[in-house]
Amino acid sequence: METPFAYASMVLFIVVSCCCCCCCHGCLEVERKALLQIKESINYPNGSALPSWVGKNCCEWRKVTCDPSSSHVKTIDLKERRNASFGKWSPNATLFSQFKNLVEIDLSDNMIQMNGSHMLQAFCGMEFLEILNIHHNLLEGVLPACLGNMPSLRVLGLARNQFTGEIPSFLSNLSSVQEIDVGSNLFDGVVSLSMFSKLSDLSTLILSDNKQLEVETEPLTWVPSFQLSSLHLANCNLNKHHGNMIPSFISTQLYLVELDLSHNSLKGSIPTWMFYNVSNLLELKNNMFSGQFLQQPADFNFSSLEVLDISDNNVHGSLPDNFGELFPYLTLIHMSNNSLQGNIPPSFGEMLSLELLDLSNNNLTGEIPQNLTMKGELKYLMLSNNSLGGEMLPRDCNLTELKLLQLDSNHFTGAIPACLSNSLDLEYLDIRNNHLSGNLSSWLPIFPEIKVLLLGRNSFRGHIPKQLCQMQKLQFLDISNSSLSGYIPSCLNKITSWKNLSLSSNGSTLGVVISPFKNAGIKIRVVFTTKYISYAYEGAPLAFMIGIDISSNSLTGNIPFEMGDLREVRSLNLSNNLLTGPLPASFQKLKNLETLDLSHNELNGTIPREFLQMTSLNTFSVAFNNLSGKIPYDRQFWTFNETSFIGNPYLCGKPLKRNCSSDNQTQHHNEGEEEYRLIDKPLFLYMIVAVSYILGF
Repeated sequence: METPFAYASMVLFIVVSCCCCCCCHGCLEVERKALLQIKESINYPNGSALPSWVGKNCCEWRKVTCDPSSSHVKTIDLKERRNASFGKWSPNATLFSQFKNLVEIDLSDNMIQMNGSHMLQAFCGMEFLEILNIHHNLLEGVLPACLGNMPSLRVLGLARNQFTGEIPSFLSNLSSVQEIDVGSNLFDGVVSLSMFSKLSDLSTLILSDNKQLEVETEPLTWVPSFQLSSLHLANCNLNKHHGNMIPSFISTQLYLVELDLSHNSLKGSIPTWMFYNVSNLLELKNNMFSGQFLQQPADFNFSSLEVLDISDNNVHGSLPDNFGELFPYLTLIHMSNNSLQGNIPPSFGEMLSLELLDLSNNNLTGEIPQNLTMKGELKYLMLSNNSLGGEMLPRDCNLTELKLLQLDSNHFTGAIPACLSNSLDLEYLDIRNNHLSGNLSSWLPIFPEIKVLLLGRNSFRGHIPKQLCQMQKLQFLDISNSSLSGYIPSCLNKITSWKNLSLSSNGSTLGVVISPFKNAGIKIRVVFTTKYISYAYEGAPLAFMIGIDISSNSLTGNIPFEMGDLREVRSLNLSNNLLTGPLPASFQKLKNLETLDLSHNELNGTIPREFLQMTSLNTFSVAFNNLSGKIPYDRQFWTFNETSFIGNPYLCGKPLKRNCSSDNQTQHHNEGEEEYRLIDKPLFLYMIVAVSYILGF
């Protein structure tokens, strides 16, 4: 007779055996089939993503994990699996509803385009789902109400989509939520942050870049139960109806790591407590803050901030002399476009890890502190448009990691310092519009990584440096208005990027220096004059622009025919020099050239018909030279008016009002050369007649 204990043991053995058997067979068949259909959909029409998704046991597939006790799929990671060349993806949302025990799913960066409400409804019934991330897609519509009935949800990532409507109050029902990111959508209406006050686990809240949204935090009749580590409220009309004031509840948040209140027209002075309460990133750019920076430094010990951006405000006065002691851990300082005055504090050189300093567009005076230029960590130094003077850099500078140096529009004097030759990683140098002097061909180092070299509007002397021919990655060159003389080097066709933009010394695609501080919103731009207008290039246009400006010097000699090899150049300005000789027919190879200015020189000969092969040309001038003959008025030359050709007395034909005749086409064909043919002289005719008479013809 079996005892109850033996009977219970047998039942337990059977249950365990069944569970083990279930696990032996791998994942559940209904979930495996759903995964295979998702794979087929994400690869349509002929992709190859998720190659490991084969076989019976989907629990062994990459990007999938299962619960070992039930074999249910637990996590699915499909981040950035869709091939971008296939275009938008519209998956069957019901496929995702098959995973009842799902804990985490990531569908971000897949160009999913569909009704976002339908997509989210597929996850609403998942009582165990903790992480839902579908940011950076093309989801549209309003958020479904069922989203508020997800008791386990800890992370809700919906950023960078096209969701519309108001931010719903039912998000306050997510009692376990720690992170809500709905930034960069199309939400509108008014939302009060008090709706989140009871979410005690909330640590990250991101509402930034919903331009039609109005976020209100005042009056403070609510007490937050949370302590945030990350708060991003940029560009969302913050406290628009309460005087554009800084949200007062932020002073109660003592453990903030990141705070972004940029682009909100906030007013008043920046409170001192903000530098205490935020430990890593403080973004306040593009507001209306005024007053002196750090108005109460007496009680201020030091801040642990690493990134500080107060650019595009109206902060004025001098920076504290002990700035470096107050902010010893800053790696990025962005204070451009304010009204700062006085000297750059020498204590900037005492910071432990400073990589980027931008004080451009202020009213700073004095010289660049010596110890600031002894920091090997400094990579980006931007001091443009101030009233700084003295030498461009101290002679013993040691900026070995420097990538970008902008000192343009100041009052610097002297020569380019030899110590800059230690900056072998330099990609961007702008020292335009100063009072620099010296022989440029002697002082200019070879920068092997340089892409932007802007030296114009100084008082250099000497020739165009042949060192340029060894700077293989150069994209922008401006040495205009620099008192240079001599010939244009024929070796310019040795610069690889001017011939083939897709090649560089390491075989990678060429692009202008990109700041690593993307989260801090630092943008690299190049201001360059082309088509008689100063353009600010940034982003994709910056990466593909090639421009050369060596205008307004005293250059002589011919234009080297080798310049016809510069097939990637889009803007070429050689105007206002003393260049002579013919226009090079080799320019016919410049298929990408959009702007060509050869005006105000002493060029002669005709305009070659080969110029018509510059098919991208839309701005052109050869005005005020010694050119002659008929203008090849065809193709894109039809678009050029008289101003492109005036000042050439012997040019004729459209668009000039001077018609071409046989006389003015031959007269002065090559001025200064005698090309009279004997057969054209009357004496030759008489001789022929006389010889014919003697020979009896």
